[in-house]
Amino acid sequence: MRNIFRKPIFFAWILSFALVSCLPDDEEFAPEDWLGSWEVRETSGSFAPQSYTINIQGSESEGFRLNGLYAQGASFQLDINPSAGTLLIPFQQVGDFEVQGSAIMNSDLTSARLTFTMDDGSGMDQVEGQMTKR
Repeated sequence: MRNIFRKPIFFAWILSFALVSCLPDDEEFAPEDWLGSWEVRETSGSFAPQSYTINIQGSESEGFRLNGLYAQGASFQLDINPSAGTLLIPFQQVGDFEVQGSAIMNSDLTSARLTFTMDDGSGMDQVEGQMTKR
């Protein structure tokens, strides 16, 4: 008698697992979530606290760029790699600066935690801060 109930319960469990596995994720990030203007508030680093605006633009086919990091103005342009929830600033040299870092987006898609290093030749500046979408 107990075997009669085990098989249907087992199959119901397998079916429910399969159906739950096929449900879409509630929080899906896309590289385009990074596009636009962001307010950066540096909380640590040589010049912290300071606030400034950065702009992220581009597309998958053209590549993505970030302007204005480290309060260097709109002409200070970095190549970046945004992905699902993470923004990577690969090591690169722009003028006299060497920079690399990353940002992790919060689930609200309007804020992110930013960390990067900047070296202008006088030494490495380890910067942390918060980004808020404008």
